[in-house]
Amino acid sequence: MPKSYINLGLIPDSRATAALEKVYTTVLRTMIRRTAPETITVGRGFVLTQDHQSTEIDILLYDSSYPVLYKEGDLVFISPAACRGIVEVKSRLGLAKLQAAPSKLAAVAEFIRMSHLGPVFVGLMNLRERRRESYRYFRRLQRARNVG
Repeated sequence: MPKSYINLGLIPDSRATAALEKVYTTVLRTMIRRTAPETITVGRGFVLTQDHQSTEIDILLYDSSYPVLYKEGDLVFISPAACRGIVEVKSRLGLAKLQAAPSKLAAVAEFIRMSHLGPVFVGLMNLRERRRESYRYFRRLQRARNVG
């Protein structure tokens, strides 16, 4: 199993709701914000150009030396040049989300990489699954990342 793999197991099975997912996403953003370098800002939002816009990204890491196109609280709209990382947070990955989440991340990462040549971190945080299922999802995300 890869050393970078972490299964937090934060959300109990009986309480996996959209509200809890938002709470844990906010907590995770705060944890990242506290440990990120001063040049990296953490929020949620969209990456956009004049011709294209990403889907909403749960955790968006961006270089604070670039201009922000729009900001209201944690919600930001940034250019691909400012983006340094994207993370999707899921309370549970069923079959549909297993197929959709890595593909969504891969498409957004490809859009960012086509517009900006720098490295972009791509992550999928799974808050509820057991280790065996999480590892399967991790392998699927690795394959999605290597496409294109």
